Amino acid sequence: YYTPVAPELTEIDFINAILEEANCDLLLDVNNVYVNSFNHQYDAKTFIAQLPMQRVKYIHMAGHEKVADDLIIDTHGEAII
Repeated sequence: YYTPVAPELTEIDFINAILEEANCDLLLDVNNVYVNSFNHQYDAKTFIAQLPMQRVKYIHMAGHEKVADDLIIDTHGEAII
């Protein structure tokens, strides 16, 4: 859940660069996208729309835990919402 203060790349740009450079496929962790979007205030649907869907081969879903009004953690310990 750490984000550098002045990242050279956004999270989506970083992931897309890895996929391109490594010529690999992606296991899309939907809950992780949701958790990061909540914690870092960006739109999860927009994030997913920017992924190269032809590289998404698997989708993983799990629950998360709300630990504060402005923080949730991908624990896999709660029901999927």
